[in-house]
Amino acid sequence: MYDGQRVKAYHIFRGDSWYNASYFLFMYWNINQILAYQRNFNFINGTRSIGKTYTTQKFCLKKCIENGWQAVYIVRYASEKEEGALPLAFEKVLENEFKDYLWKLQNEKIQYKNENGEWVDIFICIALSESQKIKKRSFPFVKFIIFDEYMLERENNSKYVKGWKEPEIFLNIYHTIDREEDRVICFLLGNTTTFFNPYHMYPSFDIPSNIKPGEIWYNKFCLFQWAIPDEEMMEKKSKSKFNEMIGGSEYGRYARDGEYVEDSEEFVLSRPQSAKHLMNIKSNDTIYGIWFDRINGNVFIDDKYDPSCKFNFVLSKEELAEGFILGTKDFYLIKWLSQKFKNGFVKYTTLETKKKMERVIYYLS
Repeated sequence: MYDGQRVKAYHIFRGDSWYNASYFLFMYWNINQILAYQRNFNFINGTRSIGKTYTTQKFCLKKCIENGWQAVYIVRYASEKEEGALPLAFEKVLENEFKDYLWKLQNEKIQYKNENGEWVDIFICIALSESQKIKKRSFPFVKFIIFDEYMLERENNSKYVKGWKEPEIFLNIYHTIDREEDRVICFLLGNTTTFFNPYHMYPSFDIPSNIKPGEIWYNKFCLFQWAIPDEEMMEKKSKSKFNEMIGGSEYGRYARDGEYVEDSEEFVLSRPQSAKHLMNIKSNDTIYGIWFDRINGNVFIDDKYDPSCKFNFVLSKEELAEGFILGTKDFYLIKWLSQKFKNGFVKYTTLETKKKMERVIYYLS
């Protein structure tokens, strides 16, 4: 297998051979499709209700019981944990698949009674906001990490912990748990809301945006699957009155068809040669050039910038550095940019730049 490859999800690599894996397919998402790649970070995106979460929970619970391992369930904030996110997430799979065991479901952890009659921890809940708090703890028996709904919908973007730097917190927790032993396998599960999110664009993962439905992409460290339902699941979905009702709507494109509906290319446009550089804005450790085309009045935000420019702004105190000014609405250029945005004249040279900067400029306005 070669790094950076992508393959159709209905093929599986085992040992040194490729198999037509039709006999591995189940009606719901089949975790065997990705396990063969043996990657520590596995990103699974797909339509709703194809079994991503349920299948992953079942797999991790089964393996932990068989081998005496533990697993971690990630939430964003301690408040989610206090409200019972862990027991609520696992009630269904425990009731359906593990009735022969006795369970204790708590906000901090899930325990089961093993064959020796002892209550042992099997799932531990950790909030990203607690990353500093757990640094002194040891997790020698943890084999799996599940982070469900790792990417947020547009209206909830502000809930990322530390904004676009949230993946650093996740990796901090992973480092605390794994201790550079490469034993821990992560499953990051999400619906197809937006491909351009903090995790996919984080340099350590750097997932390419040209992956197609049904494909598996992988490199040396991580794997991404755009999971699609098999034919049996598609037939089942087609008989749902609800799915028929939402057909043709934006929600239907997301929930039924598995499209990244928030990744609109509206306002994405190549920068013409007639555009002249005006200023630089630094956001989330990336510097963007602000270019103005006097011919049609458009402003272009581009990751190409003029390093010799004297007008260099940051938009938050945390990013202040030598050579930069804290930009507020009192500055003429910032006020001008805000007005251009309100009038629909701000364009972005790539969809990635749009996803990173559109909300920044919106709040500035």
